[in-house]
Amino acid sequence: MALADPEGATEAGREAAAIFRELGNRAGEARAHRELGYARSMSLDNAGALEANLQALWIHRELGNRRAEAGDAGNIAHIYRTMGAHDSAIRWNQEALRIDRELGDEMGENLRLNSMANIQRERGDLGAALSLNLESLALITKLGTKYLRAKVHINCGRLYLSLGDPDEALKHYLAAASLSRQTEYTRDEGYSLMGAGIALEQRGDPAGAAESYRRATELLQTVYEESGAPEELFGKAEDLTLLGAVLHHSLDKPVEAMNAYEEAAGIYRRLADPPKLRKVLMNMAGLRWRTGDPEGSARHYEEALKIAREHGEAAPEAAALASLSVVHRELGRLKESLQCGRKALELLRGVEDLQAEAYVLSSLAESHLGLGHHPSALSCLKRSLRLRRKVGDKEGEVGVLYDLAKVYEDSGDKDLARKAREEAASKEGSSGEAREAVSTVERRN
Repeated sequence: MALADPEGATEAGREAAAIFRELGNRAGEARAHRELGYARSMSLDNAGALEANLQALWIHRELGNRRAEAGDAGNIAHIYRTMGAHDSAIRWNQEALRIDRELGDEMGENLRLNSMANIQRERGDLGAALSLNLESLALITKLGTKYLRAKVHINCGRLYLSLGDPDEALKHYLAAASLSRQTEYTRDEGYSLMGAGIALEQRGDPAGAAESYRRATELLQTVYEESGAPEELFGKAEDLTLLGAVLHHSLDKPVEAMNAYEEAAGIYRRLADPPKLRKVLMNMAGLRWRTGDPEGSARHYEEALKIAREHGEAAPEAAALASLSVVHRELGRLKESLQCGRKALELLRGVEDLQAEAYVLSSLAESHLGLGHHPSALSCLKRSLRLRRKVGDKEGEVGVLYDLAKVYEDSGDKDLARKAREEAASKEGSSGEAREAVSTVERRN
């Protein structure tokens, strides 16, 4: 296995098991089956891995070696988890947990609780996962192992975030950061502070979030410098992306935001991670647009579009095309705007994103109007209105009705323009005051 030759390891493991069997050495045979199971697992031969680990478990059960039996049950649970058979994985983990508790093995018990929590998280039962993690936290706190406590606090923080409770998430992330600092696990401290930043954002403290992200960036850079492993930069790039977003959208610091985005993009280029790079490019393009640089915005959107096409990502491709349509219109390239918008529509129909389709139709209407194509603009707005009503987008519906009124007015149809305005006003609220709304696409950007 050390030479990355799992087939050779399998052959050696089978031969070892046969020799131990001839010698009558049942403990040695069980050990060989375990090694064989590991080799099969590394070869993605789950059936072979299960068979070998079950052989080891039966022998250990026959020998009365309960501790080894618990280990075998845990191995079997892991294989079932790899296969996506979550119910079987839980059952075998519970068997391992039962034995560990009988033996008073609290570290083993903690391992099983965390394994079951991960399985419950993967199957989507976040409440059950959190309950198991909290049980594990109580146990590991009693044992006094700070490093493991920090790990479980991080898991709890993630789950509380997913469950929409940033206050509790923040408590766990800060506890994890403190413990990691005490034990000098810089990597865990960095990730804990990144999680704390997310929680602070959700609590409405963008300044606190930005400071937490900045500290995390420094720590994760230190981890990379100490290890020299390029993969350690992934965490830093993720943190920089989060920092850029909070500076961009909440703190109005475009220069610092762009610096963070560009550093993250550079890391993703270096690590050859196109999907992550595409997401950062979309953020950079949006920031360029916001700061009055449509040409720069277009360049970033075009690069993001190229990546999405190369990797067959329909929804991201549609998002890049829809945004490019808006930028081209701003630059006066109305035909290019229409081309991008139509391609985006085709893709969105395939992925069945009605809300996005409604946005793009409103955008297309703007471009048609720029070219003086009033009938086409009306057609797009009517289709957008139907979709917004279908998905229950009340605010968008009002915006489209005002857009329709404007197009009817420009076309000389005063009666339809008045009806559209009256309907929009009636939907705006009980006061009935008509407020001229800008187009949905303009509000969105």
